[in-house]
Amino acid sequence: MLARHSRIALALLSPALATALAAQSNVIVVGPLGPGVDYANLFLAIQASTPGTIILVKSGGYGAFDTGGRAIHIVADSGATPHIGQGESKISFVPAGPSCSLRGLRFDATFPLDMANVLACAWVEDCHFAGGVQVDQCVSAGFARCTTSSTTAPLNDHPALHLSALPPNPCRVWSFDSEWSGGSGFGTGSAADTNGLSGSVSINASLYLSGGSTRGGDSAAWSSGTSCVQGAAGQGAYVSSGSVLRHLGASFVGGTPSTACGSPPIGGEPLVSFGSTVDALVGTPRSLVASSPVREGQIVRISVHGAPGELAFVAYAADFQPGLWSDEWRAPLLVGAPLRVVPLGILPASGAAQLAFTVGELGAGVEGARAVAQGAFLDPQTLAIQLGSASEFVLLDASL
Repeated sequence: MLARHSRIALALLSPALATALAAQSNVIVVGPLGPGVDYANLFLAIQASTPGTIILVKSGGYGAFDTGGRAIHIVADSGATPHIGQGESKISFVPAGPSCSLRGLRFDATFPLDMANVLACAWVEDCHFAGGVQVDQCVSAGFARCTTSSTTAPLNDHPALHLSALPPNPCRVWSFDSEWSGGSGFGTGSAADTNGLSGSVSINASLYLSGGSTRGGDSAAWSSGTSCVQGAAGQGAYVSSGSVLRHLGASFVGGTPSTACGSPPIGGEPLVSFGSTVDALVGTPRSLVASSPVREGQIVRISVHGAPGELAFVAYAADFQPGLWSDEWRAPLLVGAPLRVVPLGILPASGAAQLAFTVGELGAGVEGARAVAQGAFLDPQTLAIQLGSASEFVLLDASL
C-alpha cells in the first residue's frame, strides 16, 4: 500500500513542483577562492545579495555576519560544515513578507545568534550554537534539529534559548527536535561564574516545543580560601510575563546543583512558570525532513515519521508563513499559501516512510530554487489530523 501511494505522490508532486517553487535566478557561492566560488568572505556575499538570494556556503571558517534586513537563505553545501567564528551574528530588521533561513551552519562564538525585529518567518535547520540563540521582537522563528553547547557558561551569561518581546505582541517560536542546553557554571573565575544557565527563558513569548529537550546547566562552587560560594543550577525552562509554553513530547531537565560547600543545593528545577500558561499536549511528535541542497539530476528525499497505520501526507509550498496555531493539529501550520497536499500512504509498523524524486532541469537562467514542506498525518479511526515538523529544500543548477 505504501509503495503504491508513493508512486501516486511522486506523480502528483513532480509536475507541480515547478510551479510551487520560488525560482531564484541568483545563487552566490562562498568558500575558499577557486573555480565556481564567488566570495571567500560571507559578510561580503551578504552585502552583494538581494531578497530571495540563496547563499551556498562550502566548508571553511567565516566571520560573524549580519543579514542587514535581507530576506535571504544561507545554506551549507551538501556534506559541508561551515564554521562561523567569533563575534555576534545577527538576523535583524527583516520586513514582513518572504522568509529568511539558515541551514547547516556551526556557530562557534560564545555570543548568541541575535534574531531581532524580524517581521517575516525566520527558519533555522540543522545548526549548532555554542553561545545559544536570542530572539527579540520577532513575529515568528522556527528551529528544527538544532543544538547548543553545554560545557561551561558562555562569557555573556546567556541561556541557550532566550525569547522576549514587549507587550502586547508576543514573540512566537517553534522548536522541533532541538536540544537547548544551558552552560554549566565554573569555579575558577569568581563567585558570579558559579551559576548554571537555563535551557530556555521566555518573557512575553509563545514557545512551542515538539520533541527535543531544554536543559539547565550544572552549578559549581567557588572558594576564596576563607569563604565558599555555591552557585544555583540552571532551570530547564523558565517562563514568565504572560508567556505561553506548549510542549509535545519534549523533556525538561534541570541542572545539577553543587553541594561542594556543604550548603543545601540551589536551583535546578525542570520547569518554572510565573504568570504564564503551560500546556502539555497529549500525544507524540510527528516529523518531516527534506534533504538539501540537491542539484539537477540528484535525488530529493523527503522522510516522514508518524504512528503506524496513519495516513501520511506532504504539504508543500513556495515559502514559509509565520505559523498558524491550532490545538487540533497540535502543531503550527508553517507552509504558506497557496499550498498543495499529496498523499504518501499508510505508514508501516516502523512509522517511517520516504518520498524520493530526481530533480529535473530548473530552466534556462535559473541557478537555484527552493520550496518548503511539512508533514500531515491522518488517524483513520478518529479522522483527526496532526501536523509534524517542516523542512526547506534548495534545488541547484548542476553547474554549481
